[in-house]
Amino acid sequence: MIVGDLNAYRREDPITTLTERGWRPLLDDPDLGSSYVYAGAAGSLDHALASEALAARLGQALVWAANAEENAFFAYQHGANVGENANQASPWGGSDHNPLVLDFRLSEPTDRD
Repeated sequence: MIVGDLNAYRREDPITTLTERGWRPLLDDPDLGSSYVYAGAAGSLDHALASEALAARLGQALVWAANAEENAFFAYQHGANVGENANQASPWGGSDHNPLVLDFRLSEPTDRD
């Protein structure tokens, strides 16, 4: 599995090269949200790609809109969210990218499930 900030949008060469070699994008649906906002334009620089076998076990995938859309004043690196004002307990504005959330079914269901 490949997961992280690949600094490329989904139709750029680094991502298409991986998909042409058999890596399956797990967050390929634009309706799942964007992971990054730059100058007011939303897109996805963060990706999750998996082998065919692992992709078949994907239960749910989403982009958690916890960061990229936050007002820059509250961003982790400047504004009101530094030093004594930093809210360490809050997930909001902790990065300039939104986290990817992936849920896999790695075992077969049992009677208890």
